[in-house]
Amino acid sequence: MSESDWRIYNALIPILRERYLVGRNAKLAALLTNNSKTETERFWEAEELVRKEAKILESCFGRHSRSNMYFSLVIMIGHGLLLRSDVTEFSEELRLQLNRSFDERGIG
Repeated sequence: MSESDWRIYNALIPILRERYLVGRNAKLAALLTNNSKTETERFWEAEELVRKEAKILESCFGRHSRSNMYFSLVIMIGHGLLLRSDVTEFSEELRLQLNRSFDERGIG
C-alpha cells in the first residue's frame, strides 16, 4: 500500500469507528431503557450486544498495520462500516479493489 493510502486509512479509522458506534450506542441505550423488560433481561441483552459489537470492532480495527490495511477495509465493507463514499480519496488502484468488494457484496 502506498504511503498516501496509509495516511488516508489512518485518518479514516476514528471517523468510521465513531460513526459506527453512534448507531450501536443508540441501540444499546434503547435496550437499556426498554421498560417492557426486567432489569435482568436488559442487563443480559446489553451484555450480549456489547460482546457482539466488540467482536466486530476488533475484527475491523484490531489489526492496525499497513500489511493488514486492505483486509481490514474489506472486513469493514462486510460489516457496513465502510461506504463507497469513504474510499474516494484512496489511490485509483485501491479504489478499484475496494469497489470490487462492494460489487461482490451487492453494495450500491
